[in-house]
Amino acid sequence: MTLNRFFLLFLASSLIIYFAVNPYVIDQKNLKDIPQLEFKTFVSYEIEGEELSLMLVGEGAKRYDTKLKVRDFAVYRESNKSIEAISALEGVYEGKKLILSQSVQYQGKDDLSLETEKAHLDMEHNTLDIRVPFSLTQKGSVFTGSSLFFNQNNDKIEAKDVRASFIIK
Repeated sequence: MTLNRFFLLFLASSLIIYFAVNPYVIDQKNLKDIPQLEFKTFVSYEIEGEELSLMLVGEGAKRYDTKLKVRDFAVYRESNKSIEAISALEGVYEGKKLILSQSVQYQGKDDLSLETEKAHLDMEHNTLDIRVPFSLTQKGSVFTGSSLFFNQNNDKIEAKDVRASFIIK
């Protein structure tokens, strides 16, 4: 009889615990914010065919499902037979697009350099879109403005509120 009471008491206790304690539910949307992989001081190479198309060097990165968040990094790539470099303190690399923020610097062909705080680089369409103040320098001449759109395929630059300082030789 005491064994029956033990199992009855055990069953009653188990049922009380089952209905009284709420199970912890994991929120599925928060799982997307967890990085799959973290890097510290890394170099990443992107190869298309037999050529190196992109080299990414950085101090830290977190790889998610669809994007790579990097910090204190530089991207080097070949474009129109010249090497260009773009660096920033923070960036999000998703597909062929790179969103850069904090101390963005660009070095391109023909001694072209650019400084700004935020930029969108589309490597598929070879465009650079800046919607914050920028400073563009080429061979001693300095251009500043409030926004800039650069299409490298046709070497076309569109900018707003531009001020320029030229050095004529």
